[in-house]
Amino acid sequence: MDYPIDLKKCYDGALMADNAPDEGVLRILEEPRRIPRLMPEFVLDYSGRGLSLKLLPEQDIHGSYLVRRQNALLFGPNHLVTRNGNWSCESRKYKNQFLKYFQAPFFNHIYPGPKPKVFYEGNERLLRTVELGDADIALIDRQIFLATPLEVSNWGRWLVTVVPKVAQYIEHGRGRLFCCFAQNVWQKKFLKLLGVDEGMILQHDPGRTYVCDDVMTVEYSETNMSISTLERANYFDIIIKNRIKMPVRRKLFVSRMSRSRRNPHYRVLQNEAELAAMLESVGFETVEPESLSFEEQITLFSGAEQVVFLGGSGIYNTVFCAPGTRVVTIESSDKFVGLHLNLLASLGFRYGVVFGKEDPTDTSEAHRRWTVDVPRVHDAILDFFHSA
Repeated sequence: MDYPIDLKKCYDGALMADNAPDEGVLRILEEPRRIPRLMPEFVLDYSGRGLSLKLLPEQDIHGSYLVRRQNALLFGPNHLVTRNGNWSCESRKYKNQFLKYFQAPFFNHIYPGPKPKVFYEGNERLLRTVELGDADIALIDRQIFLATPLEVSNWGRWLVTVVPKVAQYIEHGRGRLFCCFAQNVWQKKFLKLLGVDEGMILQHDPGRTYVCDDVMTVEYSETNMSISTLERANYFDIIIKNRIKMPVRRKLFVSRMSRSRRNPHYRVLQNEAELAAMLESVGFETVEPESLSFEEQITLFSGAEQVVFLGGSGIYNTVFCAPGTRVVTIESSDKFVGLHLNLLASLGFRYGVVFGKEDPTDTSEAHRRWTVDVPRVHDAILDFFHSA
């Protein structure tokens, strides 16, 4: 493609205004919906801090839009700014929180590289690119389908947003390169399972800045981790195509013990061995999904009837569970529980919530080490799973 003018100046000072709702929309995949919320059947607070859930009686199920952006500056996971100053990303609502995620020091530490800056004049948000060097902006002159999620390597985001994007890419984006951060082995294998071979992938570095000639992608009215009707059908299709022969395990405890041993300072349930032993005594089998192939994970969860999770991205494997599955999530705090419950409620499951107790001596901002009252969890689980 031909760029007769300085690329940096094309985008410098862009207002980063919101797109008009129909701007660049090729197809409305699903309209947003508001439905009655399925409430948890029980909430047990063993935190010692008086935690409670503040759930609205109705739940928003996001809408999905297939869009096309041309001559757009791409930075971070999926922020796009066009030359007329319109700014979009994967989520149309709450975009500022994802911009803050991009601006956070840890993001640059994980994904180093030349990035534009964002500054504010009054109520206006402006993009600064003039400080980037001549070689700092990479040009993509091929048609691409952008699929990197807002949280680049988060398993939950991959299940909830990348999987549906692959389905739309296969239906509407063939001939384009699949532009995605897929440098980890598991990401490449997962995409291949879904129908995107490595030769179809254009590796995206979220730490770099690009100018894209022609971008197709999927945007959501909001990324609240709910599952829509179209997406549910997509997961059922994945199950049908990838189910394998293996023993059916009706009662699962999804463990984090191996991960905790690898990273002993991050979200460690200090008495998980005691919890696992209790659950095994009442018929649950302890599993660690990351030790299994994707086909095994899909088959495992599609055959489960009762599942106990420790709050975290593993809970998003419930997208492969059958209708009628009962789920208990044991959470270390209330920080992410709202997103987890959006998922469970949108899937139509019967579910319950247990809050454990964080270690008050742990000074981490989030994901502190914690414990759970195992005898009380035992009684709650028996009551819930044995009820009609």
